[in-house]
Amino acid sequence: MKRATLLSTLVVDELQTAPLRRLLLAIDPALHQNDDTPPRPLASRRLLERATLAAALIEQFHPDFSTLADLILQAEGRKVAADADLHKELSDIHRRIREEFAPLAFLYDLRTHGGLAHPPNLDRAREAAESLGLPSTHWRRADYLRLLELTALGIERAAAHLRRAALAA
Repeated sequence: MKRATLLSTLVVDELQTAPLRRLLLAIDPALHQNDDTPPRPLASRRLLERATLAAALIEQFHPDFSTLADLILQAEGRKVAADADLHKELSDIHRRIREEFAPLAFLYDLRTHGGLAHPPNLDRAREAAESLGLPSTHWRRADYLRLLELTALGIERAAAHLRRAALAA
């Protein structure tokens, strides 16, 4: 658990939030925030996930910049898409991005529920591990290596979406 939490700290804490916030602010003044009342800034993992979703939408649809915020909100289910086919396509893209981010979400959940940075919730930590196909207990070195591989792949996929969107824009 301590090894995986260290990986979490090395990855999640090193995500640079300022460029991600600037990117989302350029699209819409509220995209860098959550839906709470009052809205709060998104944490680093969610910022990267939303920026990656924006990139995937640019790749797929080549939208006018003025419509990108609406597409993001529709993809996340925070706004209803008028067209059922568009809604399905946007939902599928959002689901795929969330699946690609599952290892990073696990690292965040591990930090939150693993008991080193916050009070432990081992049931939630086990659920998060199992959702990635990792064992819920008795990890071996191969399991840590698999988590490292999954994490690197998630970051690599996010970077690829961002690169392709930059080329499409």
